[in-house]
Amino acid sequence: MIVRYYIMQGRKVSYVPGWDCHGLPIELKAIKTDAQNSLSPVQIRKIAQRFSQTTMETQMNEFKSWGITGDWENRYCTMGSSRFHC
Repeated sequence: MIVRYYIMQGRKVSYVPGWDCHGLPIELKAIKTDAQNSLSPVQIRKIAQRFSQTTMETQMNEFKSWGITGDWENRYCTMGSSRFHC
């Protein structure tokens, strides 16, 4: 809302959307099964990464459909080696 206000005021605005895609809360949400005790840490991280990626894409598409202006091509996320582009 603030970005849109400044754009309407004629100011040059740059908004880079971002996601925090790691951590225990995401891992717990991604592995809501009884088999979680039999998974290795590497398997849990892979499941959490896939979950984060699909959730991020869903949210990004919803934000775009709502008309949220942002630099979607250069979005930030904490997943991956660069930690900047997802």
